[in-house]
Amino acid sequence: MSDQVVDVYVAANGPQAHFLRGLLADAGIDARVVGDALQAAGYNTVTPPHLWVRADQVEAAREVLTDWEAQSHQPPPEDRAPPTWDCPTCGAEVDADFDLCWQCQTPRKPY
Repeated sequence: MSDQVVDVYVAANGPQAHFLRGLLADAGIDARVVGDALQAAGYNTVTPPHLWVRADQVEAAREVLTDWEAQSHQPPPEDRAPPTWDCPTCGAEVDADFDLCWQCQTPRKPY
């Protein structure tokens, strides 16, 4: 086991750094967030928080972080249409986020 620590990632902000620290912990990698204390104290710093890991865990940590970046920055599939429902009164197609038909104001489900 090595006592040397290595900076493996620069996070966008404190919450992201702590999320990634948890992700690394789930993979069995002990990580430390460095540089978020000033942001938490209300100082507007130009230095974002960093993730540090032990030297013997650098390779595994970078693999986990690279996989996370690939998944989190991937655009949604273009071929998958958002969910919809058909209005029982006028037949209009309505986005699933709405409970009323945009055309005739009929509710999705009767009250």
